[in-house]
Amino acid sequence: MRIRRLRILGVAMLLSAVAALVGAIFYLLPREVVPSANRVQDFVVLNEAKFRIDDNPVAAKLFRFPDRDDENPDLRLVRIDEASMNPPNDPRDPGLGQFPWRRAVYGKLLQRLHKAGAKIVAFDVAFFEPSPDPRDDAAFAAGMRQQPTVLPLSLVTSSGGALGVEKPPPVLAAAAAALGSTTVDNPGGWLAGQPLVVTARDGTNGVTET
Repeated sequence: MRIRRLRILGVAMLLSAVAALVGAIFYLLPREVVPSANRVQDFVVLNEAKFRIDDNPVAAKLFRFPDRDDENPDLRLVRIDEASMNPPNDPRDPGLGQFPWRRAVYGKLLQRLHKAGAKIVAFDVAFFEPSPDPRDDAAFAAGMRQQPTVLPLSLVTSSGGALGVEKPPPVLAAAAAALGSTTVDNPGGWLAGQPLVVTARDGTNGVTET
């Protein structure tokens, strides 16, 4: 019985090694060698295999992977959760009211983050239209001038097929330290394999690199 288990374990280990080797080869091959192989998908397959190994007590002892899930002490996430959208007069847990909020709120947030020692702030909230009240944009811009901030821009495709960008209003774009874009539109939802530089034309200032 014990010999049979050892044989099964040996076969499983051999198949795992072969699968990992094949995946690694496809992942490391230059794009022009096997253009049909989706390197992002290869990464997803290997990552799912890692999860299966981690969930198996026996396999986890045989294959040890570096822990990349440790918290980065230099990064903090400020979330917009359900509690933060509670009415301001909520006696149990007051919030900032219904989302979206006035942009003056973000200006005050940036000032507080600056006082707390933040080096740079990146927003995952898009601001593509001017505020109904220009004073809100002015307060937001004042906060960005005090605290270096990265605002998102959107990559868009014109009717002619040209790649372009959609930016925040000029008053916000001018106050931001930088504009950036992150996309997760590849199969599996991973950034691996995507270009590090995207060249787009914004229609006014020529070519923009993001």
